[in-house]
Amino acid sequence: MNGLIEAPQKEIDYEPTYVAAKIVRQTIDRTNNYAQAGELYRSFEDWERSELISNFVSALAPIAKFTQDKMIEHFTKCDADYGRRVAEGLRQKAIL
Repeated sequence: MNGLIEAPQKEIDYEPTYVAAKIVRQTIDRTNNYAQAGELYRSFEDWERSELISNFVSALAPIAKFTQDKMIEHFTKCDADYGRRVAEGLRQKAIL
C-alpha cells in the first residue's frame, strides 16, 4: 500500500577472493517501473491479452474495492488499454 521497503542487510556482502573487476552494490536508477510490463502486454496476441484480463478480473473481483482501484492504477501505468479493460471487466462482474 505504501510501497516496498528494503529489508535491513543482516550479513556482510560476499567478497570473492579474486575478480578481474571491481564488484559493488548499488541501487539501480529506475525512472519507469512500468515500461517492461507494458511492453510485454503489447507483445501479446489479442487472445493472450483477453485471457490475461479475464484471469486478473477473476482474481480481483472478490477483493476490496480499494485494492482493485490500486491494481487498476498500476495496470493503467503499464498500458492504458490494460487498465481500461481490467476496470471494465470488474464493473461487468459487479453487475452480474
